[in-house]
Amino acid sequence: MHDLERLKTLLKEQGGYRVAVNGNRAMVCCPFHADPTPSCSLNFDPDSTYVGSYYCFGCGAHGSWAKFARQAAHVHGWSLPETALEHARLLVSLKPLEPLVIMRQAETIDQWLLQNYPVSIRWDKLKNPPGWRGFSASTMIMVDTWMVQSYNPKDQQKALMPFFPVTINGYPYGGVRADFFDKLYLNTKTADSSSRGWRSTHGLLFYDVARKMLDLQNPFVCLCEGVRDALRLIEAGVPAVAMLGTQGWSKEKSLLLIDLVSTLYAVGSIFLVFDTDVAGQQATRHVKASLQADGVSVVAVGLPSPNGQKVDVFDLPPHYLQELVDLVSAEAARRVLNFGLLDG
Repeated sequence: MHDLERLKTLLKEQGGYRVAVNGNRAMVCCPFHADPTPSCSLNFDPDSTYVGSYYCFGCGAHGSWAKFARQAAHVHGWSLPETALEHARLLVSLKPLEPLVIMRQAETIDQWLLQNYPVSIRWDKLKNPPGWRGFSASTMIMVDTWMVQSYNPKDQQKALMPFFPVTINGYPYGGVRADFFDKLYLNTKTADSSSRGWRSTHGLLFYDVARKMLDLQNPFVCLCEGVRDALRLIEAGVPAVAMLGTQGWSKEKSLLLIDLVSTLYAVGSIFLVFDTDVAGQQATRHVKASLQADGVSVVAVGLPSPNGQKVDVFDLPPHYLQELVDLVSAEAARRVLNFGLLDG
């Protein structure tokens, strides 16, 4: 709820003597009537069902934050983002899910890797950092890839493999290691063996990378199935997160994605860019319905699939990839091009 604190600061800066903030409440000079002293109450309590609402004890005016922000701009000349508190109400509705989240086992990824992979090194610490499967060394460094010592079944020798840590808001929850057969292994154990595991609750690879890439004025993120799909979009400059398969969707992930695309200035959108096979289509429908039920703007992007063949983001030809980048980056334009926006 860090945005609420920034909003209170913004309110005090613009309102001056007409604003008095006390904890999660603020009293302001009401913009709905001639108010010489603050008599309008604003609710900034993140645990309240009515977070983002206002009520005037002088004239009885009440309603949503967006309505207050528009009236305050008209009467007082304040410049307040109308959508700033919309995501706060969404988070309140999902708050009962928070106890289900698995607690982290280590404070930093360095500590976590020391516990799980004693022989490991960050990609940027290599003498000559290599690329990996078509991705540049700079991209591998950008997403905080590590090299870890593992086992090569081909020659039955130890070898170094890429490891992608899953960090959410700076905390490590697990990771993905690439093996020698184009398959991904999840190589962590949860603190509580009776739980569903971090993959269900926090399995959103590149989450922190996407947060750093967000445009705060027009926040959005692409949700993909696999590591290479998300990496290709990130390399093209698009914030992307990998869901790690089609079966791992949960309300906890919904909570995290809502928070990711919610800023002080706007509540953004989530683009679903899944594979075109049956599993991908089913996941698109399931995840889209789940996110929409939580009040998030969701757009399902249909990849071009010549002759009905399976297509994913990683395998897109360069010109199709550029069209996809243009489509999601523009967001509002939503040009169909060779793709398409799916209703189902």
